[in-house]
Amino acid sequence: MSCRIAAGVRFVLAAGVLALVGALGLVAPSVAGAHGGEARLDLLEAEAVPGGVELAVRVTYVNDGHGASDATVTAVVVDPDDPDAPGTPVSLPATGEEGVHGGLVSTPRPGTWTIRLTSVEPTASAEVSVDVPAPAPTPAPGPEAGIAPPPPAPNAGTDPVGAPVAAADGVPTDGDQGGDGGPAVWVWLLGGAAAVVAVGAGVVLVRQGSRPGPID
Repeated sequence: MSCRIAAGVRFVLAAGVLALVGALGLVAPSVAGAHGGEARLDLLEAEAVPGGVELAVRVTYVNDGHGASDATVTAVVVDPDDPDAPGTPVSLPATGEEGVHGGLVSTPRPGTWTIRLTSVEPTASAEVSVDVPAPAPTPAPGPEAGIAPPPPAPNAGTDPVGAPVAAADGVPTDGDQGGDGGPAVWVWLLGGAAAVVAVGAGVVLVRQGSRPGPID
């Protein structure tokens, strides 16, 4: 009796092991297929900014639609003057969202640029063309930036048009007008001297006329 029980137990255990092995064999291919096989690289964003392009891509397994967050994604800027020249790959790190990678890719100058995107493990690729704008011009510094304006030129904006320029002694140098718009000082001096000479000549003539003449 005991031998029959032992044989039955061994049979049940063997059947359980076989069933477990079969289940593992069915599950293993499905798990392997969930993260393997063909992949695709979809462009989510390509925003041109001064000096480069903001990129975001998603690497997806084709067979189940899962994102490949562990993929290695790079971007290469293609020189429009030499499309066959090898470029320097720029890494696009994972963003935290499943299968999404992104970052800023710089361009040497403004213009139309082609960017080649490549994923490794899984393998996928894509390409995008973007017009990169020129940087905005830098405004010139002004008083609001803490820079004082240049000093005005000498006498600029202080003397009225046509006003005489004063000499070192304060006498206006204009030959017709003084500081107050009247005759110049030297005109008065000349007039006074002429008056003195005229008066002196008159006195002399009067004195000569008053002297008695010789008695005949």
